[in-house]
Amino acid sequence: MECIIAVDPGREKTGLALLQVDDVLVRKQIVPTEQVGMTVKQLIEEAQVKGLVIRCLVCGDGTNHKRVGKVLEQIGRDVARSSKKEIDDTSQVSEISLAQEKNMSKDIIYIDKDKAEGKDRAINNDVAKDIGRRVIPIPVTYINESYTTEEARKRYWKYTKRSGWRRFVPTGMQFPPEPIDDFTAWVIGERYLHSMLEGNR
Repeated sequence: MECIIAVDPGREKTGLALLQVDDVLVRKQIVPTEQVGMTVKQLIEEAQVKGLVIRCLVCGDGTNHKRVGKVLEQIGRDVARSSKKEIDDTSQVSEISLAQEKNMSKDIIYIDKDKAEGKDRAINNDVAKDIGRRVIPIPVTYINESYTTEEARKRYWKYTKRSGWRRFVPTGMQFPPEPIDDFTAWVIGERYLHSMLEGNR
């Protein structure tokens, strides 16, 4: 099953949500922003153990998205390097044939099959020759997160039992008593999935 990891980036705390591409929430949480990289890596590793494939990292384009986005982009490259896929082609591969391959990410890292001092040597697309392995990073997509906080508040009250005086006050007049960044990440993830669905119609 393919999944995405959605991220609601913030200055101090960040919401995360792991969703299947069929719109099912697997997990959500809130972490300190400084721990986003480590936590996303853990989510990816846990997903892989369960046989889930991370298709994309989805980041809201609001507060602190540039800083968090760079962390996510690096993770996408690092995870790809740690899960290299062998290909059969041992001959030279032309840039034209590479460009014609379908569904290929623009950000593809080619690893030279020859090793320099025991380490793989990365070469870019312009000089991709004599390739032994092809690595496709996990892409990072940025989503417009306008009004996602409002949607997250509604969802919070939908899935959170109210008690005391809160039962008698309309939810539209209340603010959640705890952070809802994880619910916002959930909404961001769904927005991405719905946009992909619309694009495939």
